[in-house]
Amino acid sequence: MDEKISLKSVDQYAIKYANQLADSFFSKQEKLVAPKYCRYAK
Repeated sequence: MDEKISLKSVDQYAIKYANQLADSFFSKQEKLVAPKYCRYAK
């Protein structure tokens, strides 16, 4: 079992997984609205 792991494949997997986590997280969070969070908003 001297199979080597492709670093390119690991990198691609990590990017896809991170994108899935980010999409999942931000789809569940309340959207930020500038006037609500910025005291200098008009």
